[in-house]
Amino acid sequence: MVFIGWILFGLSYLSAYGMFENTLMHSVMLIMLFIAINYVLMLPFELYQTFGLDKKFGFFYH
Repeated sequence: MVFIGWILFGLSYLSAYGMFENTLMHSVMLIMLFIAINYVLMLPFELYQTFGLDKKFGFFYH
């Protein structure tokens, strides 16, 4: 779902904000913003995978 959202809306939305006239800087900032936003969006899933599954199978220590 996150991938489809990025393809349909996210990348064009980020690219529309032409922050730099230089094409190279624009591309670098687009990639950096993509990585940062994707990290924030995937963080809850990674936390559940780490802690939720550990607790479910008894590996969680208090």
